[in-house]
Amino acid sequence: MSAPVLVVDSLHCSYRPRRGGWFSRATEVNAVRGVDLQLHAGRIHGLAGESGSGKSTLARALVGLVPIRRGAVRLSAPEAGDRQAMDPRRLVQLVFQDPSAALSPRRTVAQTLEEPARHFGLPSNRDHLAATLASVGLEASALDRLPRQFSSGQRQRIALARALICEPRVLVADEALASLDVSVQARILAVLRTLRDERQMAILLISHDLAVLRENADRMSVMYRGRCVESGPVETVFGRPAHPYTRQLIDALPRLQPGAASPAELRLPLPGIAAREPDSGCAFRWRCPEALARCSREAPVQTAVSGAPDHHVECHLQEETP
Repeated sequence: MSAPVLVVDSLHCSYRPRRGGWFSRATEVNAVRGVDLQLHAGRIHGLAGESGSGKSTLARALVGLVPIRRGAVRLSAPEAGDRQAMDPRRLVQLVFQDPSAALSPRRTVAQTLEEPARHFGLPSNRDHLAATLASVGLEASALDRLPRQFSSGQRQRIALARALICEPRVLVADEALASLDVSVQARILAVLRTLRDERQMAILLISHDLAVLRENADRMSVMYRGRCVESGPVETVFGRPAHPYTRQLIDALPRLQPGAASPAELRLPLPGIAAREPDSGCAFRWRCPEALARCSREAPVQTAVSGAPDHHVECHLQEETP
């Protein structure tokens, strides 16, 4: 595999929400805790995990919307050496979950696409805007209309076109399919696969839907409480999940085949414990049916799964596997 386009190295991001008024003491919440990630050209990297695991914070940190407390995000230099070609604000673009909130209700589609193109010195003529819309399955007649005149699926494709007008090398889709029906999801996923194959774009696809990641991603990572607890090729992670949390997520998938085994019963967190800030031990031990004594004392480290050097997991169980 070629060198990665984008490298996330031990990334830490935190918030200080105030509870109880202005004079209360702010408590730091570590939303992302030491995440390592690599995105490659021509590959879709899936990112899974339940709500609150830090996926959206990581996505926003990649485009500079969330400050980085520690660690780094490195973008490999393109072949062109001019400053404009190396501007990370152009080369890494984010598609938000809610297109209605992401698009200005007072701007036409043409105005929405023209602004970033002009800002970065890229073509902004009407023919180029129409060609960008065509790449996401919309007609040129959409240029003179307002967002409210489109369905939610069409608005999401406009938001995708706004990202593509910047000619990015990395596209981050943060739950971009969550509010869409299945048929519209299929169209947008087809666009993403085309971008991967024809433009050799690196794509980070964040989704709660493991079935979507299984069918469309090349590699995937699983996040829990701000950590990437497992990562590897999609077929390996689904075929031989090494982390108990990954197994719980996969077991929760519905099975429609006659006679298929029923999903394992999910072990939910004890009341009041899951909301606690993780301490020095393993953050998943409160929900893990296989927790060891050492899980409460020390945090696991990234370990290659036996027999699969491209498959990594953070789990003491794997460390003790011969």
